[in-house]
Amino acid sequence: MNTEDLKQLIKDGLAAQQAGSKVAAKATAEILDDATDAELKTLLQRGNDTSKQWEQRLERAIQEAGGVDDQDNEIVEAHYEVSKEIRGQASTD
Repeated sequence: MNTEDLKQLIKDGLAAQQAGSKVAAKATAEILDDATDAELKTLLQRGNDTSKQWEQRLERAIQEAGGVDDQDNEIVEAHYEVSKEIRGQASTD
């Protein structure tokens, strides 16, 4: 594999991770809003804070790679939609 192809592969991977990260942030925010248990809310917030740190690292990697085009991560989006339906059917958090 030549250098340019490898570079593009890395950029594609970073773009997919970025798209997945956006879906995860949206899902976590919704779950955090729905949660009523104080301990669960604390744990979700802690996870959210960690995710924000990883998001910053991902942004730095994208900048170092020369930037990427926005893209959708349809697989992660599908998981999000299914989990949203399941959460909607739950009687407790």
